[in-house]
Amino acid sequence: MRRVRRISVLLMIAERKKIKEITETWQLSRQTIAAWLKAFLYKGWDSLEYPRPKGRPGRLTKTQKQALYQLISDGPEASGYQTGCWTMNAA
Repeated sequence: MRRVRRISVLLMIAERKKIKEITETWQLSRQTIAAWLKAFLYKGWDSLEYPRPKGRPGRLTKTQKQALYQLISDGPEASGYQTGCWTMNAA
């Protein structure tokens, strides 16, 4: 959706729409519009790419991740459960 919004703003600029109209239509500041235009002029279509958000950092250490991987790989029976498949209750 971000890309569509940015392209729409750039198209409005290309159509010589007034900045005030663009800011009101898209609820953007003049600074944002100027930054998007500048990025497009310098980077072209690459300015429309967004890096994927990384999300919240993990809390497990590398050792904990390895232990968890091993526990899951060994299966629930190795941990004393009666079933051969992990279930929500067993996990």
